[in-house]
Amino acid sequence: MFNTITVAKLDKLPLPRIFKSHLPYDYIPKDAGKYIYIARNGQDVAVSYYHFHRMHLGFKGDFNEFFNLFLKGKVLYRSWFRHINGWLAHKDYPNVLFLWYEDMLKNSEKYIRKIADFCEIQIEPEQWPEILKKTTFEFMKKHAKQFDPITER
Repeated sequence: MFNTITVAKLDKLPLPRIFKSHLPYDYIPKDAGKYIYIARNGQDVAVSYYHFHRMHLGFKGDFNEFFNLFLKGKVLYRSWFRHINGWLAHKDYPNVLFLWYEDMLKNSEKYIRKIADFCEIQIEPEQWPEILKKTTFEFMKKHAKQFDPITER
C-alpha cells in the first residue's frame, strides 16, 4: 500500500535530492543536506490524520475514539507532540528551516521566497505567477498523485 523510499533508492537520486517525509527528526538521515519542516497546529493535524486513518488505514472508530488514540500517540508515526518537539529543538540549526503551515497559508509568496532563499534557488520574476498558481491548495489537491505516493492508485 505504501511506497517507501529506502536509503539505497535515495542514494541513486541525482543531486540535489528532494524528498518528502513524515519522519521525526531523530529518524531523518543526517548529512550535509538542508531540512524544511512544516508544522501544523495540533487540532488540524488530528482532524486530517483521522481522515487519513479512515481512508488509507481502515480505521472504523469515530473521531472521539481516534482523538484519544492521537493524544496518547497510539497512531501511525506515534505522538505528534514528540514529533514537533523533536524538530522544534533543532529549529535554530543553520540547515533547518522550521515553518508553520498556517503562516504559509496567510502569505504563500513570502514563505516560498523564504524557502527559495534557504535552498539558494534563484527565481526569475516572470516565474512567480506560475509558482504561486501551482502552490495553491486547490492545485495540489487536484494533482495529489503527483505529490504523494500514498494517493497513487
